Amino acid sequence: MQVGLPALLEARLNRDSDIEMKWTGEVPDLVRRIIDNAIRLGASDLHWEPGPTDMTLRTRHNGTLIAEESFDKSLHPRVTTHIKALANLDITERRRPQDGRIRWSIGDDQVDLRVSTVPGAHGEKTVLRILDPSRLPDSLVGLGMDQRTESVLKAASQRTRGLVLVTGPTGSGKSTTLYTLLKSIDREHRNVMTVEDPVEYELKGVTQVAVDQRIGRTFASVLRSFLRQDPDVLLVGEIRDLETAEICIRASLTGHLVLSTLHTNDATGSVVRLLDMNVPPYLLASSLSIVCSQRLLRRLCPSCCIPDEDAHRIADEYGLADEIHTTPKTSSGCDRCKGTGVIGRVGIFETLVISPELEDAIRRKASTSELEIIANREGLIPLIDQGLALVNSGMVQLNEVLVQVLEASAIGRSS
Repeated sequence: MQVGLPALLEARLNRDSDIEMKWTGEVPDLVRRIIDNAIRLGASDLHWEPGPTDMTLRTRHNGTLIAEESFDKSLHPRVTTHIKALANLDITERRRPQDGRIRWSIGDDQVDLRVSTVPGAHGEKTVLRILDPSRLPDSLVGLGMDQRTESVLKAASQRTRGLVLVTGPTGSGKSTTLYTLLKSIDREHRNVMTVEDPVEYELKGVTQVAVDQRIGRTFASVLRSFLRQDPDVLLVGEIRDLETAEICIRASLTGHLVLSTLHTNDATGSVVRLLDMNVPPYLLASSLSIVCSQRLLRRLCPSCCIPDEDAHRIADEYGLADEIHTTPKTSSGCDRCKGTGVIGRVGIFETLVISPELEDAIRRKASTSELEIIANREGLIPLIDQGLALVNSGMVQLNEVLVQVLEASAIGRSS
């Protein structure tokens, strides 16, 4: 991959009076070193942040932003221009946000970088999202899912029809779960099509389309076109409105397998959310196969774990004192975890399989509490129970579970 600017762009930079810089090999080498290192260390995002006197580089590891390096402020416009050029963005436009992609080569591997720039008080901030296909696990067990839940989800993804939903807040790993399911589908003998905002990972044998609101390429419009393409499996990045929901549901009822996501806090809440969108209950009951709600919890660094002296008091405040059977752990931070106290993340998954009793409850527009009673009776293990089990094992901090599960759910109910 060519790292320097193309000759025409370089010439344009040299003659534009409002860009005061002389291009050298310094910036391309710096950018390559930083991006290559971030990919090797498993970072998910790179933040180039200009300040009044310098530029700071922060990287996100396991959901936590870490300040890595600071650079002289004079380097900022040169780094920003170089990244924008690689992403085929307008290097002269600094007043409006821009989005682009870079196909990055590192060794024999290809990695996609999603680029976003926004104008700030001290210049453009640039964020690179690293989308490395090699990080996609071969199985959902690799994400922390138990084998029973994985087998239920995989069985649903092998059917010829039905609606499979993965739910949770932003950053909970929904896309990773869906892509892992897609990898298990026979893409050689089935026509698999996706509509996403944006396309994250490119998969061989899959037709992938990115939505573009500016030209009217919405989830709903692309889905209508897909239905004329003889599809077997449809992946819809997110169900955002009634029109998209109804197309997904009708497609699932007419011989298509549909996979999608919703921003809800738990599995039963997804049913209520769709009903609140005015999806007809009889259609939802007939189409919905399974709902999986999930979270990603930060795993404590084993090298610097210490007893969490406040855990029992906090658990008591939340009415969870009887659920804590050991001395919970926290972490102090060390060199191994870069002072964050965290190494890796583990998923927890709440799976709602639509049984005949649940199907009947959906037709009656049953309340969330009634759906939860039926689901628990049929074996659903709530997210909070799974999270507290990890607290008792010393794998995650109690506060992590409270923030990711209980407090997020409370915010979702009040919004």
